[in-house]
Amino acid sequence: MKKNYIGILALALCSTGIAQDGVFNTAPLVQKTYKGNAIQAATPLYEKGIELWSNDMSNAGDWTITNTSVPTTNEWVWTTDPTTPAGLGDFASSTVANGFFMVNSDGAPGNTDGDGTPIVTDLTIATPIDLSATNAVTGQAEMFVTLTVEHNFRWWQDIREVHVSGDGGANWTIFPISDANGNVSGAMDQNSGNPEVTTVNISSVAGGSNNVLVRLHYDDQDFWGWYWAVDDIKINVQDANDLAEVTSYFGSGGLPYFSIPTSQIAPIDFYSVATNAGAADQTNAIVTVDVNAGTFTGTSAGMTLAQGLTDTLNVTAQYTPAAVAGSHAVTYAISADLADDSPLDNGAMDSFDVVAATGTYGRDRGVYEAQGGGEDNATPGDFAFEAGNTMEIFADQQAYGIDVVIGANTPAGTIIYGKLYIDDGAGGFQYLDETAEYTTTQADADNNETITLVFFTLPTLTATQGIYYPMVGCYSEFYYGTSGESEEQTSWIMYPSAGGAGSQYYTTSSPMVRLNFDPSIGVTENVVGNMELGQNIPNPFNNTTAINYSVASNANVTLTVVDMTGKVVLTVNEGTKAAGDYKITLDASTLAGGMYHYTLSNGATSITKAMSVVK
Repeated sequence: MKKNYIGILALALCSTGIAQDGVFNTAPLVQKTYKGNAIQAATPLYEKGIELWSNDMSNAGDWTITNTSVPTTNEWVWTTDPTTPAGLGDFASSTVANGFFMVNSDGAPGNTDGDGTPIVTDLTIATPIDLSATNAVTGQAEMFVTLTVEHNFRWWQDIREVHVSGDGGANWTIFPISDANGNVSGAMDQNSGNPEVTTVNISSVAGGSNNVLVRLHYDDQDFWGWYWAVDDIKINVQDANDLAEVTSYFGSGGLPYFSIPTSQIAPIDFYSVATNAGAADQTNAIVTVDVNAGTFTGTSAGMTLAQGLTDTLNVTAQYTPAAVAGSHAVTYAISADLADDSPLDNGAMDSFDVVAATGTYGRDRGVYEAQGGGEDNATPGDFAFEAGNTMEIFADQQAYGIDVVIGANTPAGTIIYGKLYIDDGAGGFQYLDETAEYTTTQADADNNETITLVFFTLPTLTATQGIYYPMVGCYSEFYYGTSGESEEQTSWIMYPSAGGAGSQYYTTSSPMVRLNFDPSIGVTENVVGNMELGQNIPNPFNNTTAINYSVASNANVTLTVVDMTGKVVLTVNEGTKAAGDYKITLDASTLAGGMYHYTLSNGATSITKAMSVVK
């Protein structure tokens, strides 16, 4: 059974890396949501990758399906319907209307994950491709060729591969499919771009051959299989000199901080991951970084990138912004000794903001792009999940709250909360503090509102501790905004439980969860009519907890506590109270661990909040 979680998850122990040798990606920069706009480069010397062969998947008869699955209905299908599994959006290839192939192991009849019958299916071009024609300029066969595929996919541990044969199928070479960040299929749960454009260097297999076959291979590993749609395959002449920027980052690695309070300024380093997508080795490959049109410039040490090699170019100097609020534009440019034949993919642009010391500290890009979250099939008394980020503290500062952007699918009436953790020294999360709860509205979801959850005790974060984990959670179903891509082990999903056990994941889609340093935000409480009801403190708790409330006029006040079945388990009759503020110390020593709701009533009006008992 699949999780109802729609974000991008990876097991905490998983690892990802740069694409394997000979595999690189040429997705346009604008498709990489963690970047800004692509650099406007000069007109290239000639069209990148002069086309030798292509197939737009408009004729299903051009391809042969070989299926080893049981039952045999689990295979590639040809379709013109761009509809994809939930959470991905319709397939957006350039020629989707005239047809494409897809395999959807989730929707395949008779398929059940983990039933001992993996789905294995191949799609092979029916007619061999002749690449032996001579170049009109050189008079020789084209020996340096690349294969490009336009596709869309989601994976957990399933396998996607392009197989190429230069001898009519007698021998095959495997090229694993990777996403724009170099994550190889089979590594973790991941969504591709839509469409993703992946290019493979097939020169060693197919260069100069007159008997080339191309095969698409899918294997769901009998484990949470997902989906793969493929369109528009072509083989091009490989440029001699072609460096390509895979990804660029600033900060200590992974998704950097895009909103930095002046109190948390620290030296920033820069790096780019570059690949040699050309036929010739590239000497003195460097990245040059510019901040604010010359305020700071830096370069990496030169390195030689052999054909097909991908490596990281680290800028040797660091940049420390001035402690003044303002925007910082970052430009990356990759170059080598030889002029690039296709320079349009040699750079990227990015930016970050320095804000007032009392502002927000965030890893996300600040612009709502998608949503993550959902619900866990939790037993009564369990939390559904919590999502947040690793945040580095460079100078001591008091935190006042946690901000979260509400995702579009969040149901009205969802109770959310914030919690703050520190590293427990063993790779886990140690509870430090929590916020008041908040009940979402329909407008919150419709408008992707930013909600501030206010700490009860206003913790002071210290540079000595260094690493903190602000998280936002719920007790049922909740969706949070995401913006930008995080490197592994920097953004998190947790499934805690009232009993203390739980599971921990990292996510590559950055939650819009931030630390708020603004002292003016104040503590929020539910106000209905002439009553106010505060969140119980502490929460969760073991035996006793305090509940603050107030009445604006004389009222006969009663507090009732119900369990998840609706059964009343405690009643506190406060009697008639004059206008004023009051506190109830609730003794829950007789209650079992789990989730409960408490309701304050004056006979005409009532207010309800949630609490958790831990045993």
